[in-house]
Amino acid sequence: MIRKAESADDFLAIENLAREIIPEFYAGIIPHDHNLFFIEKYQTVSAITAQLKQGYEYYLIEEKLLPVGYFGYRFVPGESKMLLSKLYLLRNFRGQGMGTAAMDFIIQKAVSLQLNQLTLTVHRENRRTIGFYERYGFQISRNLTNEFENGHTILDYEMTRSMRPEMPF
Repeated sequence: MIRKAESADDFLAIENLAREIIPEFYAGIIPHDHNLFFIEKYQTVSAITAQLKQGYEYYLIEEKLLPVGYFGYRFVPGESKMLLSKLYLLRNFRGQGMGTAAMDFIIQKAVSLQLNQLTLTVHRENRRTIGFYERYGFQISRNLTNEFENGHTILDYEMTRSMRPEMPF
């Protein structure tokens, strides 16, 4: 089940999920101290609350009313585009169709809003996730080098999916 995160309890559930998922998911790809920095900067209750004021929406993915994952996106002001910011599932719930349900939800939202494009950022070494997004029509559109104030540099790809077949990304 997917439901919109709207309360402080929902945002705390996302923070707790992030604290469990992100270090495990990026182990061996991103240094542990940067994962902790990332969580503090982007995935705490206060960070999520601030992001909501910037147009982000967060959703919980639940199994039997228990949160097992989450995703977040924002609409890019002045453009007909959605930025998929986060999509994470607990390890034991990956490969069970929940990521597929989340992507179907996100794409349907973009279609209902008549958006032209979906975009996201993914770590260049995260091959499995890149393949997941490619199955949904995303293509690598450019290389990104993201430098953070904690001194870490992360090499990512921007991936883009046109919502209109006649429009290139």
